[in-house]
Amino acid sequence: VLKAAGVGEAELLVIAIDDADSVARLVSEIRHLYPRLPIYARGHSRSRCAHLLGVGASGVASENLEASLQLARYAMTGSGVDEEQADELLDRYRASYYDYLEQEAVSENALEAELESNGEQVAD
Repeated sequence: VLKAAGVGEAELLVIAIDDADSVARLVSEIRHLYPRLPIYARGHSRSRCAHLLGVGASGVASENLEASLQLARYAMTGSGVDEEQADELLDRYRASYYDYLEQEAVSENALEAELESNGEQVAD
């Protein structure tokens, strides 16, 4: 199905469907078949986004974070904070959040590799 859809010819892939398990399976399968293809995926929460990075997503967008940041922006500008200042603060927070997710995914992958090398089974 992926080949028929032309995934092999794509410059990048964006996965934004509502079934979290399907998103993770797709990212993992596509990463295995197309190791150089950039894959961007939407995740619901911090843990889901970290998992998607761990199974091969090149980048993720957290629904919870992005909605919360938009609400925070409304609250900040509605209470008199300058729009530029609010955007700068929220952008810094966003960057640190996604940096942390990437570090978490690297740690999760290292732990899974260690467990597998010790013959232990890794839970999904």
